[in-house]
Amino acid sequence: MISIFQFRTKRSVYQYEKLLQTRSSFILHIQQLAFRGLL
Repeated sequence: MISIFQFRTKRSVYQYEKLLQTRSSFILHIQQLAFRGLL
């Protein structure tokens, strides 16, 4: 029971980190596009 709970927690943490990375790269991409638009 405990091991299953730990596995689920690890998975959710991994998915959350992946989401954060995707979001940060997405924001970076938008900033680059805006910067090119200003140029």
